[in-house]
Order: sequence, then C-alpha cells, then structure tokens
Amino acid sequence: MTLQYLPVYAPEAFYCAPPEEPEPLPSQLLFNGDVFRITKQLGSGGFGTVHTMTNARGMRIAVKTIQESGEDVLKEVAIWSQLRHPNIVQFFEYQRLPTLHFLLMEHAAHGDLFTFINDKHAQLTPWLRHRIVRQLVEAVTFIHASGFVHCDIKPENVLFADPNVVKICDFGLARPISRDEYGRELQDMFAQGTVHYYTPEKYYWRPSFSTKDDIWALGVTILSMAIGSTPWMEPSEQDQDFKIWKCDPMSRPCYEQLYRSDRGLFDLIRNMLHPQEGFRWNALQSHPVSSFLHTWLHSKDLWS
Repeated sequence: MTLQYLPVYAPEAFYCAPPEEPEPLPSQLLFNGDVFRITKQLGSGGFGTVHTMTNARGMRIAVKTIQESGEDVLKEVAIWSQLRHPNIVQFFEYQRLPTLHFLLMEHAAHGDLFTFINDKHAQLTPWLRHRIVRQLVEAVTFIHASGFVHCDIKPENVLFADPNVVKICDFGLARPISRDEYGRELQDMFAQGTVHYYTPEKYYWRPSFSTKDDIWALGVTILSMAIGSTPWMEPSEQDQDFKIWKCDPMSRPCYEQLYRSDRGLFDLIRNMLHPQEGFRWNALQSHPVSSFLHTWLHSKDLWS
C-alpha cells in the first residue's frame, strides 16, 4: 500500500491576529482632584515603567505603569496598601485604563541605593551606614510582622526619600507568608527575585523559609553597601567570591577592613548571611542589634 499525504488547511477560526498595539501612556492623570502631568521617566524593566508626575503647584508624586493581566497588579495593590511605615514608599492610589494599570505612590527624589553604591563620589559615613541599616531592618521587620514577605529586596529597590532616609519599594513579587493551621511559618519553594540575592536554598531549589530568604537578601544588600560592590554573582560553591565569604572572609581585604573598622556591623551581616538556614537570624533577631549599633555610634559621635 502506498501512503498519500494530502494537504490539510486550517479553518479560518484558527487564524491568529497580530498582537494589539500597546495602549499609549496618557499625558496626565487625576489624583486627589488635581491634575498631575506625567513627566520624567525614572526607571523601567520587567515590572513596567516609573515616571514622575507634577501638578501646577510643583508637587511631585510617582506613577508605576504596568501593562499586564490585572490579577498580579491587584495582588501588589492589596499588599502594598496595607504597609504604612516610615521606611516603605507610601502607596497612594490605583487607577486603570483598559490595558494599563497605574500605581500612584510617594516620590523619592534622591535616587536608589544601587546608584549610591556605585557612585565613587558618594560619601558613606559610618553614621549614615548604620542609619540605613537600621531603617532597612525596621522596614523588613514591619513587613514580616504584617504577614508578608517582599521577595525582591536589593539595592535597586531601596530609594532615598532624602539623603538620610531610605524606603523600600516595589511589591510586585510580595506575597503572604506561608503558614500552617497553627500560624507557624512553613517552608516553600518559591524562587523569585534576583539571583545575586538568592539564598543557597533558593538557588538549589530546596524548601526554605521565605522570611529567612528576605533577611538573606537584605544581608547581601547591606554587605554590598559596606564594601561598595555586589559581593558575588550566585550563592553556589562554583562562585569563588561566595566561597570566600562562606569559608575564609578574612582572606579578602575589603572584609578584613570591615571587620576591623565596624565589628558590630560585620557580625550582624555574618548572622544574616549564615549559610545554614537554621542558624540564620530572622528580622526580630536582627532588629535590636541594628538599633543598638546606630544608637551606640550616634552617642559616640555626640561625645567625641
């Protein structure tokens, strides 16, 4: 028998139309009964874009514009709107067009921590360093006490509201803490965020406590600020920079200098970045130490 292959034509119902053009960004939005013009773009990425908005009196706020399914956006709004804290960027309002979502928020006018770390002319005094650490630990402690995890703590998501005040932003990956019926935190296997700030557990796709994942990411952020660069690319044995931090940090001059000049901060970071999750500090353990370090340093400056 000879097989014959006959052409088969798909019905018209399977015709795929070209994707729709993205909806253009409006030139202005209404907030609190006032018109705000969308002006300077502050940043962009997978999350969307962030712009400054200014009203006729010169008041500035910021708007995050997202073009995606509304479910994820509404989850971010639901979590972020519950988090009112001096060191968290304040959420103001949610608006939408048919395909665009707008998250109106406080405008932080002094850039982000990542830019600050990489600015060779930036002045990071011991007082400011401890102040930033205390503020970040307080913010993360509050997020966890409110029942949520951030899941993407990194220098890019830390903004300066003024030269001495930092605030955590971007709750696009935030979610409720996984708990059992008795309210105890459960380990999970959510691998979200940026690889540089992953815990070893997340990197190797092992169950972990998400609150400890947040603290690890915060520890890497603080260490980056303390030494002036990202300490490693990934938390694996193949990454020599991570292996040095884990096994022999004193062999690296920047770590030895931090140890000698700021032993308290060095010890705090080591406990936040303990390679074994069971020994890694949580936010409640880190908070009093960060507060003590800042208060002690401030009193030392006052009396010197």
